[in-house]
Amino acid sequence: MKPTVDSVLSDLVALGVRQGDVIFVTADLIQVGLFFKNRKETERAWVSLLNQAVGDEGTIIVAAYTPTFFRFKKNARIVFSPQVASTSGSLSNAFLRDPRSKRSRHPTNSCVAIGRNAEEILIGHDQNSQTYSVLGEIVRRGGKHLMLGTLDRKNAPLGLHYAQELLGITKTEPSVGMFQSYYLDESGQRQLFTKWNTGGCSGGGYKLFGHLIVEDAISLGNVGQCKGALIDAKKSTEIACTALSTNKSAFICDDTSCLSCRGRWTVSGINTPYLYFKYVLWRLFRYLSLLN
Repeated sequence: MKPTVDSVLSDLVALGVRQGDVIFVTADLIQVGLFFKNRKETERAWVSLLNQAVGDEGTIIVAAYTPTFFRFKKNARIVFSPQVASTSGSLSNAFLRDPRSKRSRHPTNSCVAIGRNAEEILIGHDQNSQTYSVLGEIVRRGGKHLMLGTLDRKNAPLGLHYAQELLGITKTEPSVGMFQSYYLDESGQRQLFTKWNTGGCSGGGYKLFGHLIVEDAISLGNVGQCKGALIDAKKSTEIACTALSTNKSAFICDDTSCLSCRGRWTVSGINTPYLYFKYVLWRLFRYLSLLN
């Protein structure tokens, strides 16, 4: 049967969403199957639905990431401001269009939120803070991570990237320092921002789910036409930290050519230079093929 607002709300309650919750949402709305006459109506309905699920005392947070450019190829058109569109999907931009929403000022990894604690959670997340500090605020408030249609090999529970940040792993990702964005400071002047920490590849995040199930840190169930998960943010972070502290390769993806996962000495050891050599050759062959 086609999902309705009432049926999806019922599914979220069954999953464990409660009034007053602080919830970070990652969603592929197409997978859930709740649609209306047009795209804008569907997006507005989802914003309303999620906020209805947590009530006036709760808060919903969504990623609102924005473009970057390669530091050796500056792009003056990429300038972050609170009004710029997000690259994090339709739900993110629907939240940004809502007049109740608040947005952090991080030049590449901003977040948008609606709810009682929105401003308190997002304040201070700017060019001077670490990429995932918002997740830390969610953890401190006993928050949860709601995954809708994103239980796959591309998306990771939020505890993974925050754990990587706490352990300093985000500062060793091979692309660190290579990507930048301009942003407008409080006086309206354009400034240059360099991204010095990143979570990188999320493709191995699915390996965290087994740990979450064993530690009773996740609730699984159907939401609309897809699988949904509600994860305890604090437990997820602690589990990921424990696993990564003993094994830096715990959550690398299955792609043996992925430099984000394997292109560091702590993971690949003496094979690290060989991986970069293969990558350079691949880029060269690809460039030559395009010329032909």
